[in-house]
Amino acid sequence: MQWREWNERLAGPAGPIAVIAAGVVILAGLYALPPWLDQRYAEEHQYDRELSRILEQTQAAHEHIESLRTLKGSDLAQLRAGISGHAQTQKSLFESGLSMQEERRLLEKQLEIMTTTLLINPSLQRIFSVAASPSIIGRLRSMRIMSGRSRSATSRATAPFSASTTR
Repeated sequence: MQWREWNERLAGPAGPIAVIAAGVVILAGLYALPPWLDQRYAEEHQYDRELSRILEQTQAAHEHIESLRTLKGSDLAQLRAGISGHAQTQKSLFESGLSMQEERRLLEKQLEIMTTTLLINPSLQRIFSVAASPSIIGRLRSMRIMSGRSRSATSRATAPFSASTTR
């Protein structure tokens, strides 16, 4: 009910003092409003400049993060390529090691074949196949397995060995 009373008073005729008071209040408000609006505009403008500065910094940081992400991706790709290359290198190194071992075994077998000496003992009517090394030849001479031969005959029998070791 109070609302109806206020509504009727405002809608009804007003006295001259009320009109003058309302006019003074409106003029005082219009006089004080521009400096207040200017201050609010300056504050908003400062806030806008601050946001623009922060936005520029954020964009720079974003670009930096994107460049780091790109670098990380390329580094990861290089690492993957390096790891596979390393595995390939390890594999080829292992294979070449196996190949060298096999070649060494073959060379040792060839050396054994080349240095094999046949000792013929006519008195026993036997032929001895001996892998000729200086220690074995010396032992055979000391054991006198070749009892019927002279020293010159023994040296001729071992001549291929001595010729093959001097080369």
